[in-house]
Amino acid sequence: ATGDFRGRPEERLLLYVPGASAKSAGVRVLLVGVGAPNELGLDGVRRLAGGAASEARERKLGRLTILAPRARGLRAEDCAAALAEGAVLGAYRYDRFKSNSRGRAPKPKAPATILLFPSAEGLPGLRRRAKEAAWGAESQNLARDLSNAPGNELPPAGLSREARRVARETGLTCR
Repeated sequence: ATGDFRGRPEERLLLYVPGASAKSAGVRVLLVGVGAPNELGLDGVRRLAGGAASEARERKLGRLTILAPRARGLRAEDCAAALAEGAVLGAYRYDRFKSNSRGRAPKPKAPATILLFPSAEGLPGLRRRAKEAAWGAESQNLARDLSNAPGNELPPAGLSREARRVARETGLTCR
């Protein structure tokens, strides 16, 4: 009623839960606007998850739970895929050459993400689609790492080693 949050696309409002116990101190709820429900598409769902994951990473949060939005015309499986993809892509940072005050490279900490759906109906399908989308997004992040690496850090022989490593991990053949 105060007008602090209107739900516009990508609008964010962080709320602190009052009366949290000592165990749950620091419980926060991030509202992320998606706009009008009848205009919400999979790109909006992906941006929702990406924004939430990015915010969680910036605040060094270890866990993130995203409530799947309900919108007419969006299938739950497609929402699961878009949320998983958005969360993985939104948490990405290329910080290989960054160091903290102690001179050590920071450990990248993407938050552990839980996707919360209003119904457990079709749960195996939701899990499968989310896992497939996360794999695709992780592959995209690997490509981003490789393209962000300076040439003196990833010469052709290094790129070849990386391709062989990925092939080994995924059960593919690399020649």
